[in-house]
Amino acid sequence: MELDVEKFKNKYQLTPEQLKKTKLSAEDIEIAQKILLAIEDLLLENIADWSLEESFFLYDEEEDLIYRFFNFSKGTTSCYLVINSEPQIELISNQFDNKLLLHISNIVIDFVISCVRS
Repeated sequence: MELDVEKFKNKYQLTPEQLKKTKLSAEDIEIAQKILLAIEDLLLENIADWSLEESFFLYDEEEDLIYRFFNFSKGTTSCYLVINSEPQIELISNQFDNKLLLHISNIVIDFVISCVRS
């Protein structure tokens, strides 16, 4: 079954009301969003053969974490994944391209290593 991105977005996208309920401080929210946007920038810079069609913030009330949804496409193939602000890959589509997943995983690992070293 293919994901209806617009329906998913309308149901799970981060809202101002959710931010009011979170136990995260304003600084924690800003840091989480900066981390995820930095990863997005790295994905855009380093993945040339796939197009990032859409991305948006998500919020999980149970875990009190901010996530970012990424929808990639190449020709007629579409893959999506969700990365949390820790940063970890939380969810991938069933038919996610293996090479793309490996590339994204390496980018996230490099990001974490560079953060630890600085």
